[in-house]
Amino acid sequence: MVYREERAKAKNGWTSISSPAFVDLNRDRRGFHRFESSKKESQLNNGEERDGGSVGFSVHTFGFTPSTSSKDDELALQRAKAFFVGWMLGPLTFGDYPDEMKIAVGSRLPVFSEEESEQVKGSSDFIGIIHYLAASVTNIKSKPSHPDFTQTWALL
Repeated sequence: MVYREERAKAKNGWTSISSPAFVDLNRDRRGFHRFESSKKESQLNNGEERDGGSVGFSVHTFGFTPSTSSKDDELALQRAKAFFVGWMLGPLTFGDYPDEMKIAVGSRLPVFSEEESEQVKGSSDFIGIIHYLAASVTNIKSKPSHPDFTQTWALL
């Protein structure tokens, strides 16, 4: 309802959710992605025309750099990007999580159905980037027996 009523007023963009990855780090993100896609679905199902407004969301990220020039740290860099940005943008852009996340998280990562994938893909009018600082990343060699969110990244 808020989307339908207020969208036209958002000529320069309205951020529906800011930094969604930090709401609850242990939650299944499919709910967020379905919320984001519901705006598009509402517009299509109700025959609404574009009204000049735009609604999107903002992701929080760091300027990641590898700690060394090693291949392992370069891979850690890719995982950091996948977990911080790809976690939110992958489904909304491509309809699925980044491959790096699928490999690192395995069966613990929720799977989008084909219908969910199509529903969320391309559903945001714009993407905002919140960038506060840089972070150096390095690969962790040992694998924890019960990895938590940050250990799954295999980053320091």
